[in-house]
Amino acid sequence: MCIIGQIISIIKPKAIQIESIDFFSQFYTIILCYFLNFGLFLTSLLTISLLNINILKVKFIQLYKTEDSWLKTGINLYSERLIRYISFESIVLEVPGAKGKGKEQVLLAEAEKVFSILKSTDYVVLLDEKGKNFDSEGFAFWMNKKFTGISGDLVFIIGGAYGFHESLYKRSKESIALSSMTFTHQMVRLIFIEQLYRAMTILKNEPYHHS
Repeated sequence: MCIIGQIISIIKPKAIQIESIDFFSQFYTIILCYFLNFGLFLTSLLTISLLNINILKVKFIQLYKTEDSWLKTGINLYSERLIRYISFESIVLEVPGAKGKGKEQVLLAEAEKVFSILKSTDYVVLLDEKGKNFDSEGFAFWMNKKFTGISGDLVFIIGGAYGFHESLYKRSKESIALSSMTFTHQMVRLIFIEQLYRAMTILKNEPYHHS
């Protein structure tokens, strides 16, 4: 018997022995126990989801440092906001000697640098113009599925001016396009981090996003 059933059995007057009343008492006890158990079930699901959000680490790998000060300011602003919701790490990789080399040599050197810090358990997502397109709410829903569906770190990667080496395409699980328009790889950093923050506010039902 659930706790509500125990309470009813305690507070039910001893003098009431009419069968119909006893029947309704048992009936209402069953109904109340059902809703209580269902509520506990939903609470458990919510708790598990929130634990996954806190446990899962999101990494954002960028090739080469951000150059413009206004982009740095925006990136820092949204990075600080993000850490209130998730474990977030922004990683900047430099590739010494890449300048002056041919396209394929640069792409290979950049890929090797990225592979040097990836773990086998990382769920790698490339930010690539050929990837999936989402609106902001669709991206938030996608993020929510990743919070409850993967066990390793969720790693987003933005490439250099030439994009990605073929080996990174093979290593990645998915690719996401932020827009059909073309942005510089420097600007995309700020746009992506803002969208990541927006996704968290959507999942938390906070008033930042207006659909």
